[in-house]
Amino acid sequence: MPAQTPERSSFGMEDSELFGTSSKSVQEQVLSGQVLLMDYRPNSAFCRAHIEGALNVCLPGILLRRLQKGNLSLKCLIQGDEGKDLFVKMASKVPLILYDENSSNINANSDTPFVLLLRRLKEVGYRVSYLRGGFSEFYRLFPHLCQTSEDSDSDECSLTDLGFDRLKIETTLVQAETPLDNRYPAQILPYLYLGTKQDCENFELFSKLRIRYVLNVTPNIPNCFEDNGIKYMQIPIMDHWSQNLAAFFPEAIEFIDEARRAKSGILVHCLAGVSRSVTVTVAYLMQKLCLSLNDAYDFVKERKSNISPNFNFMGQLKDFEQKLSTSPCRTGTCRCAIDGCHCLSPDPTSCSWMSTSSTSSSASSSTSSSSSELTTPASSVSVSASTCSTDSRRGEFDFHLDT
Repeated sequence: MPAQTPERSSFGMEDSELFGTSSKSVQEQVLSGQVLLMDYRPNSAFCRAHIEGALNVCLPGILLRRLQKGNLSLKCLIQGDEGKDLFVKMASKVPLILYDENSSNINANSDTPFVLLLRRLKEVGYRVSYLRGGFSEFYRLFPHLCQTSEDSDSDECSLTDLGFDRLKIETTLVQAETPLDNRYPAQILPYLYLGTKQDCENFELFSKLRIRYVLNVTPNIPNCFEDNGIKYMQIPIMDHWSQNLAAFFPEAIEFIDEARRAKSGILVHCLAGVSRSVTVTVAYLMQKLCLSLNDAYDFVKERKSNISPNFNFMGQLKDFEQKLSTSPCRTGTCRCAIDGCHCLSPDPTSCSWMSTSSTSSSASSSTSSSSSELTTPASSVSVSASTCSTDSRRGEFDFHLDT
């Protein structure tokens, strides 16, 4: 049966009009198999129930700007390899229906993530519309065309049990780390390097960059140089949605800062240096340099363009951002030293550096470190040092490494 023509939204301008499709029309398209459904709801809701054949889509706030600029692959928003493959194969051949929980009349000029994604799909050239009334209306009318958690044998949708359904960034999408062939790790700060398995096995590189600390964010890559005076910390985490990397943030941040205080270089690595190690590095910058998640992410991406933490690690960073913003360590009432717990306060001198630094060398894959001093990477982030004032931790934030 031919698909019915979608109805125009009652809002919007001629060049940005969006179309709504009724549940009845979608039902006919589902039965004919001539449609690709995209479920834009939290993963926990998708796992409880969704229209048969729908792909789960997630657009974290951190990626909105990249979507608007057109430099974000739409495929990467789809959960799972099978979903990605299906999107690539079918999206240009059949109509796309994007749905949320209950949208019934979309303003084409809105700047909500749902509308931004609709517009982007339309701009790329897909035949896209949204489901009027959303999933709620469709489920009310056609429950037999919906798959519920009782119908599925999969246990991959257990984010609610882990508390991830409270996050703004919600998905089980894992972007697999692909080994890269970089000659040098990326220099994030003068003492902080972000690298790969290849980097952690290169002792000559350690000597050249004066690396004496290594943070290994994998369960199975060996610590090669423990007998050569290198101090290690290992976080046995896989790059998977079920892993709680945030539980290791306090120890990891303290370990990185120990290297700074010792005026030594530190390599933070996982397999490919794009997901797990990036997540830890971003968390460090958020706490120690008083950066927001967006700014810390951009700070790292400017120095290593291929970073790609999986979305649930991004969700944990979002939670960490909230934790930092409400921590007594940021308000001068810190009791961490008394209570013997990990302190969330920044280093005041590092915040001052972030607010005043404007020019210096940018780290790249061709880092050269033969001199006894390393220049500070350029900062494009504006941070107010006054917002980071704390009496709980003092000391010089020395940006020079010992030879």
